[in-house]
Amino acid sequence: DVARSVDELVGIGEWRSVALLDTSMPSMLGGTIAEGVVGELPRREWQLWSALKRTPPQRLPTYGDYVVQHPHPPQEESGGGPNMRANIRYTAENVTLVARGRGPYSVEGREQYRGLCRMLVDRPEFAGGHYSWGDAQIADCASGALEPGSYNAWRGAGSSHHLRLVTEQVSC
Repeated sequence: DVARSVDELVGIGEWRSVALLDTSMPSMLGGTIAEGVVGELPRREWQLWSALKRTPPQRLPTYGDYVVQHPHPPQEESGGGPNMRANIRYTAENVTLVARGRGPYSVEGREQYRGLCRMLVDRPEFAGGHYSWGDAQIADCASGALEPGSYNAWRGAGSSHHLRLVTEQVSC
């Protein structure tokens, strides 16, 4: 169905580029990923594009996603800010792993990121500290060589890993 829709779209006129852009990342993780575990979210946008690539339309769209963040992050009044749970998002082949802390960040603090890093390093999907800047951050924090950073540092680490992995995936 998507291939047919893409064919119809590109048949309308001359397009410089056509892209398929989506995300499976919810704006808030509450109710999706339990606290204190590493949960998995299917990368449906990647699965869709991969299926489209196997039976391509006349013109295969460029793949795009929102990395490890929903395009509209939660506002403080809806669960963001100091009430949020610490989390690290780590892209694997067909899922995004989410290591999610327990309790509000404002209570538990940034030290909980060390435990979340250890949980990720212990997973078979962890690519190793050499893979990207983000993987090095995760490995170093897990081992105690790096102090836990803030929320933004861990979103950056997850984004760094994601960009390397997706670049490799689309180039195959």
